[in-house]
Amino acid sequence: MSYTRPHRKKRKLKIFRLVILCGIIVLLGLGSLWTFNTLFKKDPQQENLDDVLVEMKGTYTRKLIEITNPFEYTTNRLEKVKILGKEIDLVALYNKYGILYYLAEPLTEEEINAQFLEIYLFMKPIFKEINTRDYTSEKRIDMFGHEYSSSTQYLQVAEDFINGLIVFAIKMNESTDSTFNMFDRSFIYDDIRDYVLYKEPEGVFMRMQDKPATITRYERELFVKMFKVMAIMHQNLYAKYGITYKCDLCPVPKPAK
Repeated sequence: MSYTRPHRKKRKLKIFRLVILCGIIVLLGLGSLWTFNTLFKKDPQQENLDDVLVEMKGTYTRKLIEITNPFEYTTNRLEKVKILGKEIDLVALYNKYGILYYLAEPLTEEEINAQFLEIYLFMKPIFKEINTRDYTSEKRIDMFGHEYSSSTQYLQVAEDFINGLIVFAIKMNESTDSTFNMFDRSFIYDDIRDYVLYKEPEGVFMRMQDKPATITRYERELFVKMFKVMAIMHQNLYAKYGITYKCDLCPVPKPAK
């Protein structure tokens, strides 16, 4: 029985058709993947980093802490710290200054930067929420993301906080300790209303609104230190009014492994 070899053209045509079919399958697969990633996949990790976080990259070495309880963050103090080769007793410093300690607290440049970012990233979404809420229909929240059950309760705490901040500012302004001289420009005496006014770091709050501004080193340090002062004040006010603090806008803490 004789053997007849298949026609070479037909064989080439079959291979060509197979290559075209494989190409179509690959293109359909890539198209489906693009559609899924673009229209359906929701991954919060893919969100753009905050510009401030990008700008300050490389100015600190330790891992940033995600704040879910500002009071634990504030009161979790070290007993001693070594700066420029000199060991400082922080307990003795706190006993000397009381709440003014948080302005006198010695911090390295890296620690100022790291704490600034931790507090900034904690406060920014809360700050935005405060500015966008309609309080005719929505509950009030404070700077720590706590939502109040009633406007009356919020106003009680807010009034006490403002009065306490004035007392703090006067105490700092009247201190003869040179430690606080660097903060003089942020605690301004108002001779019309006869009290000392605390001037917030404008650059920080401009950037919280995604508006162009430069955050100076001075503003970063002041922002960190006054956050701690205000946290202690609010913690005392919550205790006074029997409020159990809950950060309604904070991320849910991840379970410990």
